[in-house]
Amino acid sequence: MKLNIKKVASPVLITIFPIVFLFANNSKEADIKDAIYLILGFSFATIMATVFLLFILHFSIKATLIAEIFSFFLLNYALLEKIIKKIFPQLYYWHVFPLLLFVLFVLFINIYRHLPESTTESMIIIINIACVSLLTFNIIISLPNIIKGGSDNRNTAEKITIEKPQSNLPDIYYFVLDEYSNFNFIKKYYNYDNSVFESFLREKHFTISSDSYNDSDQTLTVLTNILNLDYISTNATSQKEKYDMRQSAVLYQILKKAGYELIGVGKTDYTFALTSLTQGSKTTGIGNVRGETFSQIVLKNSFLYPLITIDHTKRAQEVLKAFDYFEDETNLKQHLVPTCTITYIESPHEPFLFDPDGRNVSPGDYYNWSDKKFYLNQYKYISEKMIRVIDNIISANPNCIIFVSSDHSARFRDEFEAQDKKSPFHALYYCGNLMPSISGKSGVNTWRIILNELLNLKLDENVEVPGNE
Repeated sequence: MKLNIKKVASPVLITIFPIVFLFANNSKEADIKDAIYLILGFSFATIMATVFLLFILHFSIKATLIAEIFSFFLLNYALLEKIIKKIFPQLYYWHVFPLLLFVLFVLFINIYRHLPESTTESMIIIINIACVSLLTFNIIISLPNIIKGGSDNRNTAEKITIEKPQSNLPDIYYFVLDEYSNFNFIKKYYNYDNSVFESFLREKHFTISSDSYNDSDQTLTVLTNILNLDYISTNATSQKEKYDMRQSAVLYQILKKAGYELIGVGKTDYTFALTSLTQGSKTTGIGNVRGETFSQIVLKNSFLYPLITIDHTKRAQEVLKAFDYFEDETNLKQHLVPTCTITYIESPHEPFLFDPDGRNVSPGDYYNWSDKKFYLNQYKYISEKMIRVIDNIISANPNCIIFVSSDHSARFRDEFEAQDKKSPFHALYYCGNLMPSISGKSGVNTWRIILNELLNLKLDENVEVPGNE
C-alpha cells in the first residue's frame, strides 16, 4: 500500500498549530527563529512517528488520527496536567504522565479496532478545517501588528526645550524591581513588616511614597509609559508598538539632550539602555510578561516542561550579576559626563530562586504562589541586597539621584485586589534632599517631577493616571 502524503501532513498541521497560533498572537515578543526551529523540529518528529504508525497499522487512516491525538497531547500536556492536579494535588509529573499515556494507549486500541474508517476520515477533515480556519483568522487579525511601523516619539522629546541646563549634573540611578510590593501591600497581604528597609531609606534621606498607583499591573505597559513620560500604551497595545516605543523613549531622549550617558544594568531588553557597561542579558529575544522566551512558552505547555527549569540558573545569575555591578566602586564614582544608570531586575518576580539568605529554592517551588513564603522569602532577599547597593552608591557618590521603584506589587493570588496590584514601590533620594512632592504620584509623574527639578523643565506633574479613579 502506497504512503499517502495527506496521511502524514494532517498530524504535522496539528503539531505546528499551537506554535503558529502563539506566534501570530505574539509577533513582536516572539523570535521568528525560535518559531522556525520549533516548527522544523516538532514537524520532523511528527513525520517520523506518523510514518512508523502507518507501517505498523498497515497504512490505515486511523494511524493519522492516532498521530494527531498523540501530537496534541504531547504539545499541550502541561495544561492537561494542571487540570488533573487541581483535582488531585498530591500527584506529580511522574504520576500523571504515565497514567495519561496508558489512557491514550487504551483509547488508540479502541480507535483501531472499533472506529469505522469513514468516521475516522470525517473526524480528520473536521479537525483540519478547524485548525486551518483558526490559524487563518489569527494570522489575518495579527497582520496589522506585524507590518505596522513602530511609534516614533522623537517629536515629543524635540518639543521639550532644555533652558540653561545646570552644570555638574548629578548621576542618576533608576531601579525597577519587578513585582516588588510596597510597604503597605506587603503588610496587608503577607503580614510582613519591612521596617528594616524602610528605616534604612529614611535614614538615608529617601522620600517614600506609600500611596502611588500606576496605570497597569503589566510590566511592559507600565515601563513603556514611564519611559515615555506619558500614558501612550495600554494592555491592549501590541507588543510590537510597545517595543518600538521603548526604543525611542522620550525619557532617554531628554536625558541625552541634557548631556547624560545611559548605562543599562540587568535585563536590558526591557529598558533598552544598552552601552558597553551593560551587565546581564542584552536584547537576545523578547520575552512575555513573565520574562519567558517564545521557545520556553511553547515547551512549558508541552510534556517537556520539566526540562525548562535548567534555564533558571541563568536567570539567577543575571539577578546576582546586576547586584554585583554596584559592588565595583569604579562604576559608582562620578564620571566625566553625567550618567543615568537604568537597572531592571526581574525579582522578586517569579521564578522564586532565592530564600532570604540567597540560597537556592527547590525547582518544584519556582512558581509556587500557593505558599506565601516563597514570594516573601525572595522579597526579603531583594530588600537586603538593595540596602547594600544603596549604601554603596551613596558612600561613593552622595550627590546623586536614586529612584528605587517597581512596576507593580505582587499579582498572582486571588485575594490581591486589582487596584492594590497596580500600586508600585517608590522611594526617591535626591542629592540628600527630601522630595515630598512625589507622594501619591505614579511612575510617569514622579519622573516628570525629577526632570523639572533637575533640568528646570515645566512638565505637567499631574498627568491623569488611566484606570485609577
